[in-house]
Amino acid sequence: MTALVLLACDAGNTLWAHPAERKRPKQLSTPNQFREDNVWTMLERGVSLFAESGSPVVCEAYPKRFQRVAES
Repeated sequence: MTALVLLACDAGNTLWAHPAERKRPKQLSTPNQFREDNVWTMLERGVSLFAESGSPVVCEAYPKRFQRVAES
């Protein structure tokens, strides 16, 4: 469920990739043309996307991950 919510929130924000061919990092500025993605549709796509992978989706809290990397 957490992965679906993250996917929907990522689709529903106004951040955009820079440069355009990369998915990350995203800029905090708003694009010139307004674009509104349907969050519900993204939830539905996410279910099929994660079901197709056949493996569990691991969600990890960022601070914990960062601390482990820093401790290494």
